[in-house]
Amino acid sequence: IASSTSALLMSEIQKAVKRPERCVIVHPVNPAHIVPFVDIVPGLNTSKETVNLTYEFMSNLGKTAVICKKEVPGFVVNRLQAALYREAFDLVDKGVATVEDVDKAITAGLGLRWAFMGPFLVMHLGGGEKGIEYWLTQLSNSYKTRWESMTTWSSIPESARKKTVEGIRSYELLRGRQYSDLVKWRDEKLVKLLR
Repeated sequence: IASSTSALLMSEIQKAVKRPERCVIVHPVNPAHIVPFVDIVPGLNTSKETVNLTYEFMSNLGKTAVICKKEVPGFVVNRLQAALYREAFDLVDKGVATVEDVDKAITAGLGLRWAFMGPFLVMHLGGGEKGIEYWLTQLSNSYKTRWESMTTWSSIPESARKKTVEGIRSYELLRGRQYSDLVKWRDEKLVKLLR
C-alpha cells in the first residue's frame, strides 16, 4: 500500500494494517502527472524491500524520488514549502509586500534558481571559489538577523488570512480567469519548464 498523504505518518497508518512491512508513503508534488518529485517515506515497520521496490518503480516512471531517512510531519518537500509559506503570509500581514509582490520575488528571483539548483548548491556557488565553506564562515552571519526577526507562529493569524484573500482578489494574473484556465496555464508552463 502506497499512500500519497501529505500529513499523516506511515507509522500511524501501519497500526491499522495486517502487513505493515508492505506500506509506504509516496508523496507527489501537484500536479503529480507533470512534476517529477516524490517523497518516499517508510514507517517504522516498512521493509527495506518495500522501500527499494518503491524507489525503483518511481524511478522507472521518470520520477525523482527522495527517501526520507526519518519520519517527520510534511516530509521533505512540504516542510520546505511550509517554512516559505509562513514567511510569505507574515510579509503580507506586516505590510512588507503584497501577495502579488511576494509571488514575483519567487517567480522572477528565487524560483529561477530553484528550477535547477537547491539551496545548498545556491549557497555553495554563492561562496565563490571557496564554496560552501566560505559561505558558512563569511556570509551566513547575515542570516542571523533575518532568522531572529522571522515569525514563529504555528497557525495563520486572522489578519494574515484577510490580507491574503484581499491580495488574491487584486492579483493581476487572476483577473477574468476561471480556475480551469489557470490550471491549463500552470500545466503548460510546467511542461515548458521541464523541456
